[in-house]
Amino acid sequence: MGHSIGTFVALNIAFKYGCNSIILDSPFTNFIELSDNLEKQFPYYWRIIYKINYDKKLFILNNIKLISNIKYPTLVIARELDELTPPMMVKKVYESSIATDKKYVVSKGSTHNNIKYYGEYYELINKYINL
Repeated sequence: MGHSIGTFVALNIAFKYGCNSIILDSPFTNFIELSDNLEKQFPYYWRIIYKINYDKKLFILNNIKLISNIKYPTLVIARELDELTPPMMVKKVYESSIATDKKYVVSKGSTHNNIKYYGEYYELINKYINL
């Protein structure tokens, strides 16, 4: 299981070592799109004055490439009000999965760092943990 940038770690582990199933909570497509969304979180005037210098190694982070090689049962969770990894981005990751057993869920009312405590959220996670 991975959340946000941790989804890259989770997918790498699944790709290299295997797993029973995988849970991706707010996955990003690739670091280029993620960094664009991150910079949009700052006011426009701030973005004009300051430039964020990312380590070039981060640009290899690509969940689309990884998930398109993983067949394990996959649960992909989007958060409805997430501006960093919006549901449209998360849906791209889901659609790139080659798993035959996969599920896409949108957590209503939640943001990137504020998951609502819905029983359904934890029930879905427990289902995939107990496969």
